[in-house]
Amino acid sequence: AEETERGWTGRLSTSNDGSGGYVFERTVRGVKDAVQLDAGLINSADARQLDRYAPRLAEVYGEQPTLRRKETSELLSGPLALLNAVFAAGRKGLTMQR
Repeated sequence: AEETERGWTGRLSTSNDGSGGYVFERTVRGVKDAVQLDAGLINSADARQLDRYAPRLAEVYGEQPTLRRKETSELLSGPLALLNAVFAAGRKGLTMQR
């Protein structure tokens, strides 16, 4: 994975009101980034709706994607890697069809 997409760690969190949640953190080039998912967000209608899609999303995104062109294949670490690979292929004069 690219530097900006790796290094996340997660832990259970107990907020001041005791409702709990999760905290995800990473440090990239000395800058710490933290995201907190509190119980309100986890139990929201949007989260429940996303949870209904979880089995299908796991089928589609369960494995690391591979971009295949002619005889070559390239593992992709995320959306930016896909974009860069497509642009690189375009620079080489390849045509891509959907």
